[in-house]
Amino acid sequence: MKITKNLLAQVMLLSAVNLLSLPVFAETDSDGDGVVDSIDVDDDNDGLIELYTLHDLSLMSFDYTGSSLKSSAEDPGSTEGCSYTGEDGLSEPACTGYELMADVDFDTNANGMIDMGDEFCNYSETRAVCEGWIPVYLYADFTGNGHRISNLYIDRPDDFYIGFFSKFSSHKLSNVEFSGALTSVTGGYYVGIAVGSSINDSRLSGIRTEGTVTAYSKSGGIAGGISSGKLSASSSKAHVISTNPTSTSGSGGIVGSVWGDGIVETSFSEGKVHAVYAGGITGNLDGYAILRNSFSVADVMGEYFAGGLTGNMRAGSTIENSLALGVVAGGDYYRAGLGGLIGFVDTDTQYLPLLKIAVTHSHWATDTTQQSKPYGNELEPRDQLEFYRASSSEPATLSELECPEQASEGGCASDIRLYIGWDESLWDFGTSNQLPGLNLAGTVYRPVQTMDGSFDVVTE
Repeated sequence: MKITKNLLAQVMLLSAVNLLSLPVFAETDSDGDGVVDSIDVDDDNDGLIELYTLHDLSLMSFDYTGSSLKSSAEDPGSTEGCSYTGEDGLSEPACTGYELMADVDFDTNANGMIDMGDEFCNYSETRAVCEGWIPVYLYADFTGNGHRISNLYIDRPDDFYIGFFSKFSSHKLSNVEFSGALTSVTGGYYVGIAVGSSINDSRLSGIRTEGTVTAYSKSGGIAGGISSGKLSASSSKAHVISTNPTSTSGSGGIVGSVWGDGIVETSFSEGKVHAVYAGGITGNLDGYAILRNSFSVADVMGEYFAGGLTGNMRAGSTIENSLALGVVAGGDYYRAGLGGLIGFVDTDTQYLPLLKIAVTHSHWATDTTQQSKPYGNELEPRDQLEFYRASSSEPATLSELECPEQASEGGCASDIRLYIGWDESLWDFGTSNQLPGLNLAGTVYRPVQTMDGSFDVVTE
């Protein structure tokens, strides 16, 4: 068939019209910063690099300052979409940390075990085991945005500073959960599920952990150690085990050792602790450390000393407005010193002259902890007098501790008022048949005794 010039022109015109009508796929720029989403490492423009997978999380090791996203040590890093305003008011193309944008799971082949089929097995030919995740040192902010890191696995028994983060320095770590049946962290000293050691005025908050922690010493459900910083609004249901039969360094349900001017507050422990010096919340309180507005329902077993709140407490440290409820027991290795609040009171002030131990307005349930004294060791008469002079904490039975419906209430326990000065914006006293619960951001976490005598923590 012969195509005329007019027919050909009409065909070409129709083709041009059809091409013009096709959709155009332009890349989007969600935060309007002039960088398209496909290359923007901070797509919500909050100064934090967005991480979605375990592989993404592993890249933190290449830039511990969180200023850029690097794929290797040699990579100069991408700062596309980052904008940081310094103290001088000038804007720089850099981020200030990382944020987790999705739940992640270390059981990557989903077979219910950590094995060579998992992406982060890191198999050791020498030991013939998966050594698991390589802890990351971070000098930057990190938030989990409420996401869950499931089945974290680390097996490095001879290494110090073991946790998801080895050391966390000078920044904020917040809003992340570590849980899952396979969650297990094994190390030497300073071992925790979230952090080996938190240092240099770091701020940890909104951290939740479950799993098993095994270490020689200085281990905790969340952190192995905290120095000159704070942990708040956090909880652990971990089983913490110290394997060193002679170490005088403690292990705790939440933190192994708190020293300097470290603070643990508004937090609770509900797991188990078995160590030489064992505490429901902390293993050691040293220097100017403070434990306040917290509770423990953890079962605690100490080979040498065990306390419902802390295993060892040294002169200069303080416990305020806190509650111990879990069983405190001794192991078979030694005739342990057991206390409702403290395992061992260390009055040696060689390094901290003229400082005293203060345990103010804190309580322990004599029937559930199975302890009648606040501390487990024998003190010289003078030291005993100084302890009680500087402290104002009393024992009571569980039913007496449930009775008050407000702070500083009398009439529930003979001759004493309970919960003197407790902040009712932090503590919810419930009814006369309930224990006080911690009010964290509008959710009340209340300890409740179960039919078998143990405790659960329920939310309201």
